[in-house]
Amino acid sequence: MTQLLALTVACALVTYFWRFLAVIFSGRLASDSAVFHWIECVAYAMVAGVVVRLVWMPSGTLATVPLSVRLMACVVAVVVYRLSGKKLLVGMAAGVGLFMALVGWGIEGV
Repeated sequence: MTQLLALTVACALVTYFWRFLAVIFSGRLASDSAVFHWIECVAYAMVAGVVVRLVWMPSGTLATVPLSVRLMACVVAVVVYRLSGKKLLVGMAAGVGLFMALVGWGIEGV
């Protein structure tokens, strides 16, 4: 129990340290600068990498779901997101809803 508490405190300190530095430097960084644009691109690339990893090479229970179901949910999420005027919650709800419906119905691949 003591080790878990120590690990939690250490993780919190590291996280808040970086947040503290971000608050200090955020006023000095222009949002239209090349550095900010690069950081934004890296963040998007990391999110895209995680999504691709979850869809193409899942682990655990997600690996039991057919690739076609995972791909359909992603495609529907992106299409609904674009059609809804780039409303992230609407796109996510559509993708997750389709995924849950297909898994719930026991679709073994479409």
